Amino acid sequence: IQTVHPRALADVSFQLSFSAVLGILAAAKGFSTREPEARWGQWLKAGGKALAVSTAAWAATAPFLWWHFQQVSLLAPLANLVVVPWASGLMAAGLLVYAAALFIPALAVPFASSFSFLAQGLARVVTWLAEGPW
Repeated sequence: IQTVHPRALADVSFQLSFSAVLGILAAAKGFSTREPEARWGQWLKAGGKALAVSTAAWAATAPFLWWHFQQVSLLAPLANLVVVPWASGLMAAGLLVYAAALFIPALAVPFASSFSFLAQGLARVVTWLAEGPW
């Protein structure tokens, strides 16, 4: 079994994944470990970190996006603040569907309905963002 594929370096999915992770790691080095006292300060700091991580991943992947697709979305860092948590909720709902189906199949139905609702909503939001002039 061959485990190393040198041609993978030219694959767009490898380039985007690898550059995004490097961008995120670079951004994470600048984070302070000291937490703010006030609750609003914690929310503000968390939002700032999320935007910094999203922007770092976007900036690191932008050259590859331009090279392969001749376009880069300027809205991507802000869009990720909505899309990433939504997709995380979708993954949690999907896990509940499978867990319920495994143990008590009748319970899978309401979880599947919530999964479907979340998936359709995410598809609409992503389509709206993709069709915009930004």
